[in-house]
Amino acid sequence: MADVQQVVNFILVWAHGSGEHITNLWLQKLLYFAQGQQLARSGECLFSDRIEAWDYGPVVPNVYHKYKVCGKSPIPQDDEVVNSNVTNKERDLLCDVLRVYGIYSASELSRQSHQTTPWQNAYNGTKHQEISILEMKKYFSDPSRMIQSFDDILQNANIPMYDVRNPDGFFLLPADEDAGEFEDAL
Repeated sequence: MADVQQVVNFILVWAHGSGEHITNLWLQKLLYFAQGQQLARSGECLFSDRIEAWDYGPVVPNVYHKYKVCGKSPIPQDDEVVNSNVTNKERDLLCDVLRVYGIYSASELSRQSHQTTPWQNAYNGTKHQEISILEMKKYFSDPSRMIQSFDDILQNANIPMYDVRNPDGFFLLPADEDAGEFEDAL
């Protein structure tokens, strides 16, 4: 199980490397969806910190308090954060979560999180109501809510794939001469 700050660091490195300006609100929703997808895949938590139902959706309180000084502004890049020390499986999950949920704005993710039964069941108009891990697991384990891993997408596409990863553990894509066939398969 990862420490929540390792997960946060991974997301921040991704955001800053992608040119994204991640806010505390956006980070909170990505943590919620990452925890939910991890529970669906393995039945285990990605991190042990509790997630609470607040007005604007799910929140990991200690992460919120660390970055609340940013308000609605993007969390600044910390040059000290260059490595998140997550395992390969955790990294693969986080990449899948960011591939699917990272395309949405913070407000859209907040809207989506408000539509989820785990948040609705925990929210009672006040902060600090813990969202049940069991409810999250049940909710995200529904096949319509589970995201497919990139590994599964590549296998199901039946395309030539090199089982080679770069030093960070990310798949190397087929050579340029195979790019057309690769794009057609996706």
